[in-house]
Amino acid sequence: MKKIILLLVLLLFCFSLPAKKLEPVRTSVGKLNVSVDPRTELLGVIQIMADYPLVTKNSPYSNEVKAYFEPMKDSKAVEVTRMLLQEYGFSYDAPVDFILRLSQPLQLKRIVPYSEDVKNRAGGEANLSVYRDAIRDFAKKSGFEHFYVSKKEFYERILASVREMFQGRDLVKTVEEYYKDSCNSYNMIICPLNGNNNYGLRFKSSNDKYDLYPVICGEGKYRERFFDNVILHEFNHSFVNPLTEKYRDKVELSKKLFEPIREFMTSKAYGEWKITLDEHIVRAVTARMMEMLFGKQVGAEWVIYEKKQGFVYIEPIIESLKRFESLRDSDGVTFAEYFPNLLSMLADLNPVNNFDTAAFNGIIDRVFNTGKIAVVYPTADCNQELIYKIKQYTAYVADFIKQKSTIKECVVISDSVALSKPLDEYGILCYGTIESNLFLSHYKETFPFQIKNGELFADKKYNDPSLRFITCLPNPQNNKNGMIVYTAFKNDNILDINSYSHGSYSYHIFSGNRTVLSEGFYDTKSVPWKFIK
Repeated sequence: MKKIILLLVLLLFCFSLPAKKLEPVRTSVGKLNVSVDPRTELLGVIQIMADYPLVTKNSPYSNEVKAYFEPMKDSKAVEVTRMLLQEYGFSYDAPVDFILRLSQPLQLKRIVPYSEDVKNRAGGEANLSVYRDAIRDFAKKSGFEHFYVSKKEFYERILASVREMFQGRDLVKTVEEYYKDSCNSYNMIICPLNGNNNYGLRFKSSNDKYDLYPVICGEGKYRERFFDNVILHEFNHSFVNPLTEKYRDKVELSKKLFEPIREFMTSKAYGEWKITLDEHIVRAVTARMMEMLFGKQVGAEWVIYEKKQGFVYIEPIIESLKRFESLRDSDGVTFAEYFPNLLSMLADLNPVNNFDTAAFNGIIDRVFNTGKIAVVYPTADCNQELIYKIKQYTAYVADFIKQKSTIKECVVISDSVALSKPLDEYGILCYGTIESNLFLSHYKETFPFQIKNGELFADKKYNDPSLRFITCLPNPQNNKNGMIVYTAFKNDNILDINSYSHGSYSYHIFSGNRTVLSEGFYDTKSVPWKFIK
């Protein structure tokens, strides 16, 4: 009898224990906390099983996730993930914002109140409560704890890559010294299941300052300039946005600047002047910080890029920021104190003239501004097995575009079909060596570069056998639309070429191990275009 009572006591004790709490895998760079967080990994796992369109696909890690959690594909959490997406459009930053307001698995208690925005995007707080319960149940029944712990070495490798990439640069120090202000904490979360999506979240702390959470995709293999730019951009929103909110009346005085760019900015989800102004100022400050970190040329390149992206008032904002920097350094003026002067300058500014939203302007990303995309694969290679693999790869690229973007039409066609089909209304993506892709071969004499005998003649000569080259050009049938060329010396190097982060420049030249050889802009006023050296 005593043994039975003892067993019952032990059982009651076990059931009274709180659920185990998993911990992030962490490192730090100065005041920047960097982690892989079990909450965002758990969310990513469930989204993978729900065929959520914005997750990482076909990576070794995501494939492992899919295999391990296959028994949970019909779980309530997966079902609710699909329902929230289909019925309410609960996507992008909203699910991440939601999960970061909960405690760590396996408890998943709400520790930060849900924002009105997140509640609205989920169709109400009741749906969030159902989702939280379903996620907690998934975590307990799926073996998530075992999986997460087993991947600790993988997560540590990601964080080691991040630390190495910073090479002593302290982004938090850069931000705080620029604004002469600070936030409560800076917390970067790396999400290897987050596709190509980065988010900037912030939660108000008890001292009325913000805890910042830039949520960054990938597995730690980043290019420093782009990585720094993304993080600085997200940090800067937390200093700029509250000021435009505070001075809304003064923001309205410059609203006339919005009219010439309203339609274009609305298409980029910046549908009101305050949001568009936030983006202008954030991008201008980021360009100033990039110059401080990497030099004048890099800063100038970011200004060119942002202007080509439609942020046409960035240059006068830059000039105003330079005046602020001078006052800050001489008189200790803070950014918040100077901000009304920046808004007054904008109120006196004249709207831009002749803003052409249609014309292709020589930035890779702008090729996707057309509503239709044609992906062209090569056929003229004796290795037909390799050609078939490239065809499959281009089909995967097209599927990704359809899932991730608002592109109305995305077709995959052979080079011979491309030559016979009117493509003047399309943005074109061409894959393969110049000679193996009949479409590229047909138009190669119009290109500002040449590839022959294992050498690329571009801004200079390159002969690395593993070289890959991504560049945009005008659509040869309609120069108001664009074309992206994904090429190399050999078709073996075409597969997975999109995994190299690209889009901000006119061209990227890199080796097989992703070492940057060159990247930059064309002189698009020249016919044909010329490299800016």
